[in-house]
Amino acid sequence: MGLLRHFDLSRFEKADCLMETGTENGFGIEHAMKYDNLKELHSVEINEKFYNFCKQKFNFVDRVNLWLGSSETKLVEMLSAISERKSCLYWLDAHLPSDPGSRFEHGREADQIEFPLEKELRLIKDNRDTKFDYFIIDDLRIYEDGPFQHTGKSWIHHHLYPNFFPHKDGIKFIEDMFSATHNILRDYNHEGYLILEPKQ
Repeated sequence: MGLLRHFDLSRFEKADCLMETGTENGFGIEHAMKYDNLKELHSVEINEKFYNFCKQKFNFVDRVNLWLGSSETKLVEMLSAISERKSCLYWLDAHLPSDPGSRFEHGREADQIEFPLEKELRLIKDNRDTKFDYFIIDDLRIYEDGPFQHTGKSWIHHHLYPNFFPHKDGIKFIEDMFSATHNILRDYNHEGYLILEPKQ
């Protein structure tokens, strides 16, 4: 499992807000709060238990904005909330963090929804000029083979998703969307990360 706290976010000092998919216990938000350049912190959580926990946890932190729902139903509204920000840092998980049974609990029925990354990136591209934005994407192992610290097979539900681990098209959808404007870097720590940095 990737964690935002593995990253020194001063590397992304030009970003003035953070957008996260998957709040869970709020550890990503806590880490981002250490960086004064991140004036707004937005995080969406599909699990109401985690959402309520973090609403209490960050109740008195003005720059933290929590959203309840799936990323695909909330992202457009979240992007609207940061429309005045020139540069945003996105922390995106490439799959739902819990076991596959949870996808039925949340009404999720297909691989493309269980692994929402492509749809999230398209929503972001369609609703924002991203040329100054930064991205950290967890779970590169889903899309490519590589010398990962933890392999794709470390996820016990690996065998239930024959079109992933690695995905037959790799990260082509990311390259198609971002290679003109961003440098795409691989980090093989943990289950692997993609880091997208603006070329400008």
